Amino acid sequence: MLHVHDAAQDTTDREIRDRPLAVNSCGTNTQPEGYAAGDICTVRRPAGRKDFQLILIETGAIRFFHGNTITEARTGSAFLYLPGTPQEYAWDVGRPLLSHWVHYSGSTASDITRRCGLNFGLFQTGCDKTLIRLFERISLEKQSSSPLGEELCSAMLWELLAFCGRRKTQGWNENTDRARLLISSAAEKIAREWARNEPVETYAALCGFDIYRFTHEFSALYGVSPLQYRISIRLRHASEYLKGTALSVRDIAELCGYDDPLYFSRIFAKRFGISPREFRKENRKEERSESASG
Repeated sequence: MLHVHDAAQDTTDREIRDRPLAVNSCGTNTQPEGYAAGDICTVRRPAGRKDFQLILIETGAIRFFHGNTITEARTGSAFLYLPGTPQEYAWDVGRPLLSHWVHYSGSTASDITRRCGLNFGLFQTGCDKTLIRLFERISLEKQSSSPLGEELCSAMLWELLAFCGRRKTQGWNENTDRARLLISSAAEKIAREWARNEPVETYAALCGFDIYRFTHEFSALYGVSPLQYRISIRLRHASEYLKGTALSVRDIAELCGYDDPLYFSRIFAKRFGISPREFRKENRKEERSESASG
């Protein structure tokens, strides 16, 4: 049996113009209950929609129809529909399926999509947990009624599009995807343990790589070495301590994993162009100026 969702059933088909980027609707597709194995679920929108639609397939397969062409997108694939583009896609009931989707628009949506290198059609992302988590977080935020929810959805959507663009640009195959997942997990662990002086070899071993391959793969994915990545996180925390606490530079250095406050001051100055004490002084001047003007 064929089950069709058509344009008449859409309740969120609109173009938002009063915000730069906005999530119109989002969700997850799984196998629907009450349908029999062998049934086919189809979405048909002959005139398309007024917004963009991005679909990511976490598990399973979806067939996309465009003119006389049928493209089957499988696990680790994504498909982008542009506004006004005819839409027709289908999946088989009884076969495992888990896909995520988001409809979006905004006054700069076209420009952002283009800047991320995304255009109509199929592209490969691999089984990137970062993308999946972003879809899930956007859906949760969209469903909540928390303050600034729309703003958070927009920020996460921009991040999602940028990550998709990166994965599309980098290309994907099974081996490189596995390596990137391992490196991503290692980076998350480094970010959690940013104040610890764990040797890089420890994180390389968790990935099953020697130090040379780990450093190469990490630099290719993040643009910096593992050590530079950790230093960047430490200095970001240090700047927040300097702005938000009265702790001494020595104490902040220790909190950030540095036993030598002079070395800490040198790398801080290299990053920010001024010493930690000067950084704190400048920020306090800005606070006093803002208070006076307010």
